[in-house]
Order: sequence, then C-alpha cells, then structure tokens
Amino acid sequence: MRKPRLTFTFDLEDHRPDDRHPRRYPEVTRRVLRGLEARGVRGTVFVVGAVAKAVPDLIREISAQGHEIAFHSFDHVPLPQQTRENFRAETVDGKHLLEDLTGKAVVGFRAPVFSLTPDVQWALDVLQEAGFTYSSSVLPAPSPLFGYARAPRTPFFWPNGVLELPAPVARFGPLVLPYLGGIYFRYLPGWVVRACVARAPDDAALWTY
Repeated sequence: MRKPRLTFTFDLEDHRPDDRHPRRYPEVTRRVLRGLEARGVRGTVFVVGAVAKAVPDLIREISAQGHEIAFHSFDHVPLPQQTRENFRAETVDGKHLLEDLTGKAVVGFRAPVFSLTPDVQWALDVLQEAGFTYSSSVLPAPSPLFGYARAPRTPFFWPNGVLELPAPVARFGPLVLPYLGGIYFRYLPGWVVRACVARAPDDAALWTY
C-alpha cells in the first residue's frame, strides 16, 4: 500500500470585524512558520491582497523561508459577489503586489470560501489571462455556500488549460465532506481523518488548509 503524500497549504486572511481590534494573524502565522520549520515542511500560503498591503514584511518572511506564495483574492469576497471587471483589476494588482514583495512568479489562486462554481467560470479566463497556471478553488460536493457537486474529485484541467486542484472530500454515509481543512479538520476524530487519507484514490491530490 502506498503512503499518501499530503501538501500543506495555509490561507492568510484577516478576520477582524474592524480596525479597532488588534491584528492577531502576524503572530499566529509566525507560530505556524516555526512549527513548519521544526518539521522541515514547505507548503503554499494563499495570501489575501489586503493582508499583503498591511504587512508586507510578513509576506517577504514567508517567501524567504521557502514557502510558495499564491493569491487568495484581494479582499476575500466570494466570486459570485464580484463583477468580472473588478475581479480582473484586483487580481492583476494583487498578483503584481505579491510578485514585487517576493521577487517570484505567483501562479496559484484560491477563491474565497471555495466559491468557484458553474455560474462564475468566467473567473477562469481572467486567471489564465493574468498568468495563473493553477487554481485550488472548487469544493466538489454539495454545500450550503458554494459547492460544485458535479466537479471531478481529483485534479483536472479546465478547457482553457488552468489546472484545478479540488478540495479533498470523502463520503460519510449520505454526506460528502472535505476532511483535511477548516472546521472539518478540527472536529472530525483523528481516526476518521486518517482512514479517509488511507482510502483516498491514487490520483487524488491531498492537501490540508
């Protein structure tokens, strides 16, 4: 039996309700970085553009430690709540910002709340035109938010050539749920997560978030 390989990803966001609250994410992020360094792990950090503008030194620090920097939208607004024109402008600006900070090409994108659904596939052409080569934006399961139940559950290419790495999911009775990130990773028993990883198909791309 093969040993499944996991890819570590981290969404760098600011969840404060307003500026009156102190920023907690810089120290939390550095704690995560120290843990990764101790274990010799390198991963991908999907950065919200507004966060990069607020704490540019943190983005440089993450990149200098060998982690890939990818783009996680400019203000963490789900795709269905954006216009094509606004998304294009903010995506181009955000990509350039991250590339200026790191000196490296930014080719990965993750939609806020996995909000790439059939109704907003125009976003894929924007990504391709801007120079992104892969997306990690689809939840291939029913969801009260932005699920795309008909999407493949293993990596696939969109018609324009952009590679999609869908969220890893597993079936729990009638439910299909992600299990390697977010609230699911925190609340599912460890043995359930390990069992799902062990049962994942050989062509799955397993990543945490």
